[in-house]
Formats: sequence, C-alpha cells, structure tokens
Amino acid sequence: MSSYYLTPLNNYVCKRINHRSIKDYEEDIKYIFYSTSSIKSFKDNDHKQSFYDNWTKYYFSDNPVSVWVALDEKNRVLSYLTGSLNSHHASTFFNPRIKSYKIFSHQFDQFPAHFHINTSPEAQRRGIGKQLIDHFCKELLFKGIPGVHIITTRDAENIFFYQKNHFIYSDEQTFNNTTLYFMGRKLTS
Repeated sequence: MSSYYLTPLNNYVCKRINHRSIKDYEEDIKYIFYSTSSIKSFKDNDHKQSFYDNWTKYYFSDNPVSVWVALDEKNRVLSYLTGSLNSHHASTFFNPRIKSYKIFSHQFDQFPAHFHINTSPEAQRRGIGKQLIDHFCKELLFKGIPGVHIITTRDAENIFFYQKNHFIYSDEQTFNNTTLYFMGRKLTS
C-alpha cells in the first residue's frame, strides 16, 4: 500500500469528524495505525484487532472525544488525531486495557485532555500533524479545557516534535522496565 500516498501533498484539509462518520475513513486510519505502530507482528488476526481496538475503540464510540483527520484532494486520510476531552472519564475504558494508563493520573487535573496522533509515513514532516494538534487545541481552548497531554517513552523520536508543538511540561515514571514520558501543554488564549 505504499503507493497509496504518492500524490502531491501540498493540498490537504483538516476536518473534525463525528463517531458516525469514522467508518468512511477507517480503512485509511487502520493503514496508518499499523504502519506507524511500534508493534509489527501479532500472534493472529484476533490479537491484531484487539491491539487496534485498545487504542481506537474509545474514540470511535459516542464518548466526549474529538477526532480530526487531514485529507488529501482525493479524500484519503493522511493523518488522524483521536482526542479525549477528559482523561479521568476515559480511565474507565483504558485502565483495564492499558495497564500504564493510570500512572500519570495525578496530572489529569492540570492537563485533562489527551490525544493520539498518527501520520502516514509518506506524509510525515510536512506540517500536517502540527495542523491537527493546533485544531484540537483550539477546540479545547474554546471549551475551557486548561491543558492537554501525551504520553510517550523517554527514548522516543517524537519528543522533539511535541516540544516544537509547545508540550514543555514533563514527568517521568517507570512501568514494566520502560520509562514513560508525560508531556503537557497548557492552553491559554
């Protein structure tokens, strides 16, 4: 599928979609999800689907979430952002599925929103992810949400990307011999 994104990427549009229209974009989202995942091999198709569901199902249902996509001129997804407006609320879904979710819950009052963002490898380093983050943060600011966070690993390549996007507050915790890295961004008008 690597030829999927070989069209010029100068023209794209960012738009917010609701949970009912996810199905229109899910094939592209799955392609991006698996091509950017750190896990590349699975025991079987059930394991693969379960992994995908753990990271997307909450956002693709009728929860207090925000889903943004960047689409090219052929209406194909170049990048997507799935965000929760309230990480405390999301914990009822994530705590049993992602055991490390609650490790930074002491930060959720100051940085209540969180998101996951993935961009097709062929579309990276073109400012598309930054645009999606900016749209999501404007939405949060409009709704009066004071901060947003992401969680990555201490040695991840994406840390510089988030720092450039104003995620300057940080915290570290170790979970299962992995250093998890919390990055927060305060939202002000």
